Amino acid sequence: MGPLTCIEYLGIVLDTDKLEARLPANKVERICKFIISIIQKSTCTKRELLQLLGHLNFASRVIVPGRSFVSYLIKLSTKVKELHFYVNLRKEARVDLEFWLRFLHNWNGINMFYDCNYTSNFDMQLYTDASSTIGYGGYYQGKWFCSTWPKELPSLNDKSLSMAFLELYLIVVAALLWGKEWKCKKILFLCDNEATVAIVKRGRSKCIEIMKLMRRLTWCACVNNFQVTAKHIEGRKNNISDALSRLQMEKFHRLAPHAEKAATQLPECLRSNVVLNETVKQLWTHAVANTTRSLYNIGNREALTRQFFLVKLKNILELCGYDPNLYNGHSFRSGAATSAGKARVEDHMIKVLGRWKSDSYCRYIKISPTSIKYAQQSLTES
Repeated sequence: MGPLTCIEYLGIVLDTDKLEARLPANKVERICKFIISIIQKSTCTKRELLQLLGHLNFASRVIVPGRSFVSYLIKLSTKVKELHFYVNLRKEARVDLEFWLRFLHNWNGINMFYDCNYTSNFDMQLYTDASSTIGYGGYYQGKWFCSTWPKELPSLNDKSLSMAFLELYLIVVAALLWGKEWKCKKILFLCDNEATVAIVKRGRSKCIEIMKLMRRLTWCACVNNFQVTAKHIEGRKNNISDALSRLQMEKFHRLAPHAEKAATQLPECLRSNVVLNETVKQLWTHAVANTTRSLYNIGNREALTRQFFLVKLKNILELCGYDPNLYNGHSFRSGAATSAGKARVEDHMIKVLGRWKSDSYCRYIKISPTSIKYAQQSLTES
């Protein structure tokens, strides 16, 4: 056999064409099936959990970020003594397992040529700073962002956790904005907050809100192929990011004369940056917002109301050349009920899907003349 560019060695595929190490497809499929079988249960035995952990520990050789999402499962396995005893699979366990599924499907493999050493964020000219009462800012090689804190930002009772949340929030925003430029880098964030350092190094936190951010950072690192860790330092501060977090724009431009220029309006012009707006918006919506937050929101982040929707609908209909007076909010319910009737959905199911409390839904089902004619023919033939 001649030389090969792709071989399997000790259960890991080494590919010199793609310059990566990855799990074989059959192993990925087997682990995914195992995870799905566990997720579908409310409980599992300690033996099953340990078997799964064995697979995940092996997979973490090439899916490095996954290491952060086994510690809770390991702790869970210690709750009972005997192998045949059952453990309860709570939400935290399911979320970690779902993350593993995402890793296996979308990020199976590591680049063989990461930087040998970690580069500090200061050496990269990457600075972030949080002012707990004013706002936050970040700077990276001439690019920058700053803003006041979102009003909906959760308030954590523990002051140390609260500051850790704010510091981590900035790291995540920076990663979302500039992570594409960090490919194959190993980044060391120097931070004066010990709680933040511990969370970034472990990849986990007991705080639910912080854990949402940590998962977002981990996934961003996976997608853009970089690694992050943190180190504690005493009170090191950068004047550039400090000025940004306090929205001191004149001072910022004086300290960073080569930074990208923006419009003269401050700081509203910074919020007009589409990339920043969308990134921070997505960060809040997908990583921080709680499950009780409204699904649909209008521009000012308020919940979409029925009246607002109907006004916009009528405006659009009129622009399209339709008479808006022929349509109202019930038109959607009527159309849905009619479509369900044509699809032969049972009456009681239409009532449930439409959330009708009475039998008034029957009036919304429009029956075509063809259907009436067919029913009459059926009666005469019988």
